[in-house]
Amino acid sequence: NMPRGAIGTEYVQTLLYSELGLTKKELDEYFPGPAFLGWNRMSDMDGPWSGPLTRDWQHRRANIAKRTFQKMRALGMTPVRMGFSGHVPCALSRVYPNASLAPRQQWQGFNSSCLLNPTDPLFPELAKAFMNKQTEVFGDWGEGNPLSKERRYYATDQWNEISPSNYDSDYLKSMSQITYDAMKDVDEN
Repeated sequence: NMPRGAIGTEYVQTLLYSELGLTKKELDEYFPGPAFLGWNRMSDMDGPWSGPLTRDWQHRRANIAKRTFQKMRALGMTPVRMGFSGHVPCALSRVYPNASLAPRQQWQGFNSSCLLNPTDPLFPELAKAFMNKQTEVFGDWGEGNPLSKERRYYATDQWNEISPSNYDSDYLKSMSQITYDAMKDVDEN
């Protein structure tokens, strides 16, 4: 009863990163085509493999996601929305030259996105902006649904198939805590 809702997040990201100053060309280079979006969400690969995604296609997918979330809530399900992991287009360094971005890694020969260090002051700002933009696009959690105020879940993974810069358990714990705190600052439920 807790399906993950990743569909349409590329539209949310496009709106957010455009507002931050990324160009259409930079966004086209970040997103791969539809068949590869799952790997993009896991930071395994950037575009333009089989892309670029058109803005119309992204918008239609976001509308499908919005209707899907509404139906899930109507059926008593609790959608799990995407949390902010810090995976960002590497082109963000043009807009934020002082941002602490981890070096780009490769996965199976594909370029990965950059990882914004959770200790960077930009991290909680982008987490808040992403989560607020997601609510703006997909709507609230479903007023009238008794679960809407009590159970709200987000899924994120900074190191899904990407190696952390440090395997020390204290480091991993602190990075995870900072990520969680950034999301909790936006949604304390």
